Amino acid sequence: MAKAIFQNVLELCGPEKQNTNGRNAIPPTEWLTVTLRYLATGNSFRSLALFFRLGFRKVRCIIQGTCNLIWTLLQPKFLPKPDPELWAKTADGYFSKWDLPNCIESLDGKQPNSGSLFYNYKVFFSIVLLAVVDTYRRLMVVDIGSYGSCSDGGIFSASCLGKHLSEGSLDIPAAKKIAETELVTPHAFLSDDIFALLPNMMKLFARRQLTIQKRVFNYRLSRARRQIECILGILLNTWKIIKSIYTDVLPKNRTRSKWR
Repeated sequence: MAKAIFQNVLELCGPEKQNTNGRNAIPPTEWLTVTLRYLATGNSFRSLALFFRLGFRKVRCIIQGTCNLIWTLLQPKFLPKPDPELWAKTADGYFSKWDLPNCIESLDGKQPNSGSLFYNYKVFFSIVLLAVVDTYRRLMVVDIGSYGSCSDGGIFSASCLGKHLSEGSLDIPAAKKIAETELVTPHAFLSDDIFALLPNMMKLFARRQLTIQKRVFNYRLSRARRQIECILGILLNTWKIIKSIYTDVLPKNRTRSKWR
């Protein structure tokens, strides 16, 4: 993490940590460093306690509190609910960059390994990271902490985004004509075969007996969806904790589902 970004996060979160009558608070620089090292390396609480010469329970308390604090302070700023203007702007980006009209986001999910009560069909324990990104690889919506026994499609149906999409309350722009044609189509998310086909969900054609037009469509959709695959890969490589998530950070039976 760049020093400037570290200082920005510290300035936002630091004032929330105050001394009490019983004891002095650990310096904000130290608890933020402990938390970022945990997120970046995926090391256990015990190894971090030895490295920073702190108690095991103290490290656990620091990481839980700091993660919750960062989410509470930064989520409203960086994950606000999209409005029609933002959807339309994203659709313009997909059309100009990937030749896909009326497309607003790319959707996908990841099931990183975990060591607790999150068991999935791949025969390991997991929680799910469901993400939606725009054409500029910016995260727009995230859903974190759902049980891994569900498929990506099942997680999406139960997520905040999925419920709003099924209810028609996402403020998605109205259907409009495709350029240079008379065909009117709704704005849609780009997904893969795991997700259900909905009026606002676009998927690949089945890979058998495809016409040239369908092959071109599949190529353009797959090319555009590389954005979500790239950003999830970057997240997993930058924040190693995603590959070995400890459920101590997220309360049991809790999820984090928020907009950009």
